[in-house]
Parts: sequence; C-alpha cells; structure tokens
Amino acid sequence: MTSDIHSMVQGHALFRIGTLGHEFAPGLRVTQFLPVVGPSDVSAVDVIAIVRERAGFEALESEWNALFERAGRSEQMFQTFNWLWHWSNYFCAEEAADLAIVTVRRAGMLIAIVPLVVERTLGLRQLSFMGAPVSQYGDALIDPVSDMQEVLIAALEFAMATTRADVVRLAKVRGDAVMAPVVAALAAVTTGSEDAPFADLAAARTQAKYDERFSSKTKKNRRRLERRLAERGAIGLDWQLSGRPAADAALTTMVLKRAWLKAHGQLSRAFSDRRTDRFFSAVCANTQRPAGARVSLLTTGGEIANAAITITVGGRQAVHILAYGMKFVKCAPGVLHVEKLIERAFADGVGTVDFLSPRHDYKLEWADGSIRVADYALPVSRLGKAYTHVYLAHVREALKAILKARPKNSAGLLAWARTVIKPPQRQTPPTPH
Repeated sequence: MTSDIHSMVQGHALFRIGTLGHEFAPGLRVTQFLPVVGPSDVSAVDVIAIVRERAGFEALESEWNALFERAGRSEQMFQTFNWLWHWSNYFCAEEAADLAIVTVRRAGMLIAIVPLVVERTLGLRQLSFMGAPVSQYGDALIDPVSDMQEVLIAALEFAMATTRADVVRLAKVRGDAVMAPVVAALAAVTTGSEDAPFADLAAARTQAKYDERFSSKTKKNRRRLERRLAERGAIGLDWQLSGRPAADAALTTMVLKRAWLKAHGQLSRAFSDRRTDRFFSAVCANTQRPAGARVSLLTTGGEIANAAITITVGGRQAVHILAYGMKFVKCAPGVLHVEKLIERAFADGVGTVDFLSPRHDYKLEWADGSIRVADYALPVSRLGKAYTHVYLAHVREALKAILKARPKNSAGLLAWARTVIKPPQRQTPPTPH
C-alpha cells in the first residue's frame, strides 16, 4: 500500500505505511508500520511485515523454530513451522498467494508471528488462521514482551489493512491462548464454542495413581472387551511405524474414519476433503521435518481393529484421530487403544493427554478437566458485518441444527426431507353457502 495515511477499521487507529528497501530474507518484503497515537500504538523500533509468498514462508524456518523454542507452548503444537509447512504443501495454492503471515521484529529480532491466510468465502475476503481443517487450535507465537496484547492487535489490524479483508475469522482459540485477550479487546463476535477434555498425567504422577479413578466395574468391563477382541486372534499394537508403512497406516485411518462417519450419517469438512488424507499420510511419514505426528495400529489376528493418529509436542500428546473397523464395534477396540496410548504416554514422560474438541462422553471417561475452545469473527467491511451478524450468528447455526436432526438412514432421510421441503399447499376454495 502506498497511501500515506490509511484509516483502520472500526476506529481503532491510524497507520502510516511505507515499504522499506531492505529484505531480511529472499522473498520476504518488509513493510514498516508506523503508528499514529491510538490504542494500537507500537514502539517505533518495531517493524511489521506480511509474508504473502511461499518463498518468504520458507525463509522464516530457522527464526520461526527459534521463536517456538523460546516462547512456544505445548498446546501450540499446530503453530510449529513443520506442521504448517506440511499443511501448506496440500492446502495452499502452488504459489501460496493466499498466505498472509504477519511477523513483528523488535530491533531486528523476530518476536511474534501471526500465521494467517486469505480465503474467498461467499464473495468475501476472509482472514483466518493457517491450518484448517486439520489444526485443532489456532493461535499466534510471541515472545513474553510486556506489550504482548498491543503487538498482536497491531499485527492483526495490519493484516486487515494490507489484505483488505472483509472479515477475520479466528477459529479454535483456546481460553488460555495468547490470542484470547486480543479477540476480547477487539470485541470479536463469538460464533461457536466447544470444550476440549484433557487428562493431567503429570498430576497423577504414576499410572497406578491415575487408574484409581476407574471403578472395579469399569476395569472388569475393559478386560471383558479385551478378551472378546482376543477371541478373534492375537492382539498386537504397532507403534514404530515410519516412512511408507506410516503413510499407508495414516491412509487406512482415514478410510476407517470415513466409514464410521458414513455409518453414523455424519458430515465432516475435513474428511470430505481428500487433501486431509494426503496431509496426514505425509506428516506421519516424514522424518526430515517432523511435526510430532505418529500413527499406531491395534490389530487382532493381523487385522486392523483400531487406528490412532496422535501429535506429541513439548510433553503434550493430542489424540487427533481415533477410528475402528466397523466389524469390531462390539469389541470397542478404541477403549483398549486409548488405554494403551495412556500407558505409553506415562512411559514416555508425557504430562498431558489432550483429547481435543468437541467434548464426548468417551473422552470424559479418561479426562480430568476441559478447556473452552471458541470461534470468533471480527467484521471489517459492511459486507463482513452482514456475514458475521446474519449468517455466522444465526443462519449457519440453524443449518447445523437441521443437519444434526436429520435421520441417519436413507429411508428416514427421504421422509425427513419431505417434511423439511414441503410443497406449496393448494388452497381449497370456500364452499359457497
């Protein structure tokens, strides 16, 4: 942008923007962001840039990793460079023209990254976190500077200005995320929320202490299910998958999960997109840019009964995908697999097993608590306001409720459709007297 003064949205502040000639790295155009007095003031030594091309993203690798090493938290596993590098291979265009990664440098040092993309939705330009639909938490990375909130607000507003976004949609923001106070300060609209259950293994300290929460009845029931599964053949558990076997196992996990969704009449954005298959196949198999992804298989008689994909970073293990073969439903192999995952987590020194959102009863059986995970929208233009306050706040939720209420089998679905989409009723003329 070349204009001297650009009026920011919603009256937050005014910024003077001019491009600097210096490049910190090839492909990374650095833009100086000079604030005018207002709520988003940032020190004049701060330089805020936006990376729009893949080459600029790649050039950030060492600094990104260094920032995560200094300031990253285990729940920010979906903001590591390696995770988003794999994601961009499958969910960005070849030239990654939709990237909008905001970086903030203080005295030349990278202190913050807000990983965003620009998407077209219903004719709107929408800013959102990198990582959808495979990332389960959205957040920014920032050093623990005293003005964290002001820096992140400025970065977000800068992205809005430079991309001409109509709306900012920040999905899956944890209640303890560094972006949580930012969306609150900007009065973002909450468009949805879920709970993410977790098991606090560090508090239990030992497997025996953790297991005390389960009643004798629950333990007996699990052993009964294990014997039932063993009747089909010897039970095996394969953890050490890598390379091509890991890639194939990840694809098998996708097949099992998709079959389960179909059997239960459920729709999933992530699993309806074949790029999800390719992404998990790559991220589970890759050893050059590891992102903590691991696939494990529970077998009986050599046949896969259950598959799991977990992500482990910094002492936290996220159970991302669990899927069982439909023929084993009466054996509940997922229960045994989770039990083994937790045993392995204790052995590996994992402090938290994160079951991610949404909340389900089977997750609560293993969990110690949960944390709120919310979706937010910040309208920028008039069109963005209409989209946020009409579609996101009302229409979308109504559509979700309708889909959730629909029958799971085809016969019931047809009958349900007839009640939802009713033909116009012919008016019977009144009988003359």
